[in-house]
Amino acid sequence: MKKNISESKLVGLIGYPIKHSLSPLIFNSIFKEKNMNWKYTLLSPKNEKELQIELKKIRDSKWRGFNVTMPYKESIVKFLDELDLSTKVIGAVNLVSLQRKHFKGYNTDGIGLVNFLKNRENIQLEKKRILVIGAGGAAKSSIVSLISENVKEVLIVNRTIKKARLIKESLKKYNKTVIISIGNVKDIAGEVGNYDLVINATPCGMGNLENVYPIPENAMESLSKRQIVLDMVYEPEETVFLKKAKVKGAKVFNGVGMLIYQAAHSFKLWTNEEAPIEFMFKVIDAK
Repeated sequence: MKKNISESKLVGLIGYPIKHSLSPLIFNSIFKEKNMNWKYTLLSPKNEKELQIELKKIRDSKWRGFNVTMPYKESIVKFLDELDLSTKVIGAVNLVSLQRKHFKGYNTDGIGLVNFLKNRENIQLEKKRILVIGAGGAAKSSIVSLISENVKEVLIVNRTIKKARLIKESLKKYNKTVIISIGNVKDIAGEVGNYDLVINATPCGMGNLENVYPIPENAMESLSKRQIVLDMVYEPEETVFLKKAKVKGAKVFNGVGMLIYQAAHSFKLWTNEEAPIEFMFKVIDAK
């Protein structure tokens, strides 16, 4: 029987710009595979006023929820009715559920990161020293999840030191088993090689720009084969940051695995079904 699109349960992604997003491919492939009458779509409000208009339309429609990406992860919070506990601490949202016109916000950036590294790549995070580049919502969410894995130390570096300091202050109550320190991205040339896992949580590298690194190029020289480097960017598949890290011998990952595990969390929340992780990876591999 042919599905009636007008009766489809709707989910999607809100952000700007988002034409590059892999989320529609992932979710709509799952819905087709499972013969579910659901549809995943993209909404691209260009400013906060347009965002508010889109949210009103969603609240009064058949939507079940949506993902949120840049630049609205933080600004969307004030339009929601409820936040889950950890998201209150993070102050940024990338997943919203909608039930009886009630918006509840979650943040699965860190969950996606940790689950990918542990469950897919068998990387143990306990006692590891972590360098996080960036101080936005994705960085903060990742730090919260990493701390829950009993890492040894987190160093946050950012071009604007004030933003890194705000993260440290907001996470004081989580700071029992880990040292959280901060630094200016310009001052870490001799530090990068001291960390087991280096994470780029900035959009630097999108658009396949040459010689664009999230840290100074001279800081890359201390990378080595004993390290893991993850760039949350997945378009292009290999940023110049990852290319350089690979040349230095580091084990590298782009943001696809993190995205898939985030998507799995969204799928479970919206549909109450387990997501087919391996199928999702096959969809991306075949694109």
